[in-house]
Amino acid sequence: MSVEQAEAMDFLAPLLVNFHEGWHSAHGIYRSYDAEHSADHDDSTVASCVRCHMWAYVQNQIDGKPGVALLNVRGLKLLNFQDRYVLRFKQVNKAGQHHNYRTDQQNDFDQDVVLDGIPPAAMRLTSGYQLNAAGDAVERVLVARILGKSVLWLSQINVVAAEAQWENITPVRFPGTARVDARFRRAGGA
Repeated sequence: MSVEQAEAMDFLAPLLVNFHEGWHSAHGIYRSYDAEHSADHDDSTVASCVRCHMWAYVQNQIDGKPGVALLNVRGLKLLNFQDRYVLRFKQVNKAGQHHNYRTDQQNDFDQDVVLDGIPPAAMRLTSGYQLNAAGDAVERVLVARILGKSVLWLSQINVVAAEAQWENITPVRFPGTARVDARFRRAGGA
């Protein structure tokens, strides 16, 4: 576990129960759709619907909490927490990566490119959920620190007796297999 991860998750503690409840609620609302209509939905449509329900939860249950500001940066809906962390909401895989079509704006967000409307010093994070193999229940709720296409760290949120706890579930990288972002390579080196 990194110091950065521990600091981020401890700072986000007031919001973690909401993230957990929100993703479970959003998926539950989707599951209540009439099967006649939802049967036509592909995986992308399902993820989009669940994300929309999560955003409604964020607007109704999290907006107004101390330090929370909601942002809309050219259509990218974000939660700004005290100008230190900016989160977006996505379905992710077990490694914490989202796998939808990557837009230029999404790439810029993931690569920490300065974007108008986002506090420049704020760390960008993804609040996400992973479905079980059948796709009928949320298996895990996660917070990921993504840089480029790499997941730097990954935290699973668990709620026990209405109290959030988190654990480090960052995938282990074997020596020599870590992808190095081109921006961090030494000039003239590998």
